[in-house]
Amino acid sequence: MAEDATLERQRIRAARSQAMFREVNERIVELSRSWSAEPLFVCECESTDCAETISVTADEYEAVRSDPGCFFVALGHNVLAVEETVSSTDRYLVVRKLGQGHDVAVEFDPRRADGHSADGYSADGYSADGYSADGHSADGHSADSD
Repeated sequence: MAEDATLERQRIRAARSQAMFREVNERIVELSRSWSAEPLFVCECESTDCAETISVTADEYEAVRSDPGCFFVALGHNVLAVEETVSSTDRYLVVRKLGQGHDVAVEFDPRRADGHSADGYSADGYSADGYSADGHSADGHSADSD
């Protein structure tokens, strides 16, 4: 039983790390719209020390993003205890989170229908009332002064 709890904690921790890398890649998508070349994306593996980049086409990227439980990782960066490999190319693997890690991945999906992550902030860092976590609005006003 304790082994199951340890495994679930590992899956949750991995999903949180991978969700962070997914957020980075979502920003790359936004910034790259005006670029002439295809962007490189960061590996979405669980290792916070990973610095590998992956070449992914726009169609491939969107296919992976269509399942909020999935991430793309560099070849060999999959961890069988926390995820299953659902597809592979000669450039990357697509992995799907397992157990509670899947729930965390879905919860922190920046493309959630309500546009807000589990902490109540949208991908651009503002809550539904228009204020960031530090109490400032998108136009620079403070929540205290409004």
